[in-house]
Amino acid sequence: MAYTHSHGCWVAIAPVRGVETHQHWNVVRHPGGRAELSLADERALRRGDVATLVPPDDVHNHGHVPGTGPSPYSLILLGDDMLLFEREEYDSDRGRWRGLAAGDPGRSNR
Repeated sequence: MAYTHSHGCWVAIAPVRGVETHQHWNVVRHPGGRAELSLADERALRRGDVATLVPPDDVHNHGHVPGTGPSPYSLILLGDDMLLFEREEYDSDRGRWRGLAAGDPGRSNR
């Protein structure tokens, strides 16, 4: 699974083949980098399924979970140029978040 993150614009994820696991998170950010995350929804997306997100409710992660089916090829549509938006990445295990500058792809801090 990818790290948990936001985009700051609308997002749509649709597998063309295989199985893509998508997790949508409820988040409360606090100053100093603390965050409360709770899993709002988890879906195993297959061909014909779509997950959509709209800010500020766009915190999610996605990827392939071994054993759930074939690895996916997914179409990911973004509502705007990702180089224009500040975003966030989250560590749900540690209850932390950090801001990402526009154009920063982010990375896991684990």
